[in-house]
Amino acid sequence: MSYCELVNKIKAEPLKYIDEYNLLYLRNYLDGYYYFKKYNGFFDDLLIFGDYCFNYFIQNKVMKIENSLAKKIDCLGSRNWESYIPLVETDPEKQFDFFFECFDEFKTLALADYDFTPLVRRFDKCDRDTYKLSLIKIKETNIKTDFLQFITILRGRVCVYIGYYNLKYLKYCINGFIYASKELGVIDNFASFYEQEFNNFVKEEVLRNQNINIDSEMDYTKIIPLFVSDPKEQIKTYLMYFDKFVSLYNK
Repeated sequence: MSYCELVNKIKAEPLKYIDEYNLLYLRNYLDGYYYFKKYNGFFDDLLIFGDYCFNYFIQNKVMKIENSLAKKIDCLGSRNWESYIPLVETDPEKQFDFFFECFDEFKTLALADYDFTPLVRRFDKCDRDTYKLSLIKIKETNIKTDFLQFITILRGRVCVYIGYYNLKYLKYCINGFIYASKELGVIDNFASFYEQEFNNFVKEEVLRNQNINIDSEMDYTKIIPLFVSDPKEQIKTYLMYFDKFVSLYNK
């Protein structure tokens, strides 16, 4: 399933994939899907996803609606579409509608015969002191990143991948990654085990060590903040439980 097809599925049933109309949750879910494709050699739609192109496209759409927003855009800390859209639409559900409208228009700009094969830069030695820059197309890749490896990647650069220290952003990024693996037919037994058992594991661990009440419907994004208030520490706590969970799986 391509990135465009995923966006169309979410457009049809947004709350099936995202718990509420929140652009940053949507962004992180889409990012998780993209990361799986990127790290496992599925390159068919990188142009359409292309952050810089799509961000610039939405920025122009926003400024056409209200040209005076140019100064506000310049002052934004984040130069991403999820920051631009609220400048012209405050209702969360209508923000989603605006995103899908922009995406539908943006994807028509891509040429049907565009070659999505990625390029890498390589410096080839010509003589003793001279190197020539070559652009090499990758037709195949041996890179494979499973769910456990993906969490290791996230662990080292949380803010790079999900923008902020926020458990829900992390959750949707992870959910998008797992959904991509299932849709693209890549079997990952640990990811399946995580989906089925991780929340229950966290509940049991917390109840064993904390004197708090936990509702049966709560997931880890609601449980951990009950006893950890700092967002960065919440992520660390999640990773601590994740490590324990991995050791349980490996027994």
